[in-house]
Amino acid sequence: MRFGSAHYGQDPSEKRAAQARKLKHDAFTWSIECRWTLILERAVERIYLMRCQLVHGAATHGGKLNRDSLRHCSIRLRHILSAVILVFIDHGADQNGGSLCDPPITT
Repeated sequence: MRFGSAHYGQDPSEKRAAQARKLKHDAFTWSIECRWTLILERAVERIYLMRCQLVHGAATHGGKLNRDSLRHCSIRLRHILSAVILVFIDHGADQNGGSLCDPPITT
């Protein structure tokens, strides 16, 4: 979980790792309080951080340090995308979104 924390990446100390682990307990409290937006924001932040690690080279090919975090992020992203697609299908697939700001150019 610590590799999904931006703070741990900036300062990989045991103190920062403990702060990253604390977030897990915070999320449990947020779920009891029904603070779903906050939970979703934190999950998307971690998925985005993982994306940045992969795209910008902080994760090496064949590296093993962040593979558990990557697996968790891909599972969460799959669930989030499925939910977003279902919402779109149920509440907007038949609506006209207007013209594209940059329509494709045909040659």
